Amino acid sequence: MAPALRNLMENAILASPPGGRVEARLDQQGDRVRFSVLDRGPGIGEADRPRATERFWRGPTSPSGQGSGLGLAIVTAATARMGGELRLSPRDGGGEQAEILLPATA
Repeated sequence: MAPALRNLMENAILASPPGGRVEARLDQQGDRVRFSVLDRGPGIGEADRPRATERFWRGPTSPSGQGSGLGLAIVTAATARMGGELRLSPRDGGGEQAEILLPATA
């Protein structure tokens, strides 16, 4: 799971404006654990959201020359192996919110 968490954090840091702040949160909701990473970058456009976890896909807001387009694909695969899911959504006030939801027993 460590590579998945690292990828989410790296993506958020790269997407954030200079001097921006990335937030990480961990909480439990019933029988699930939620790890959230929130940034204030450009976010993922609604038209691009369905492709965001495809291998080698990089969206138009990806930092130029950064990454291979594998980060979110790795997160999705690692999360699925543990019986969880990745959720991506716009962050209130701008940016992106990425959440890994796992069974609390994983």
